[in-house]
Amino acid sequence: MSEWKYVTCCPHCGGELIISDHYAFTRDYRITKRGVLSKRSKRSSDGSMDCTTGYCLSCNTGFDEDEIAVEADGTVWVREKGCD
Repeated sequence: MSEWKYVTCCPHCGGELIISDHYAFTRDYRITKRGVLSKRSKRSSDGSMDCTTGYCLSCNTGFDEDEIAVEADGTVWVREKGCD
């Protein structure tokens, strides 16, 4: 059975936990009169990929999107894996 636990640091070693929200964007290029892509581009607005991951800088433990969650108020929750 897995349970969610509120955390302020890595649940494994107590080290600093880094949270990453993944976003996607595109670079939009115009085609010049010569028929090639211009060297200048515009970056489209960022769009969320709905993916959050975590990583501990001390013990190098990674947490995928199924193991970590961030609430709207900024609190971080990690899923503790127990014996099933």
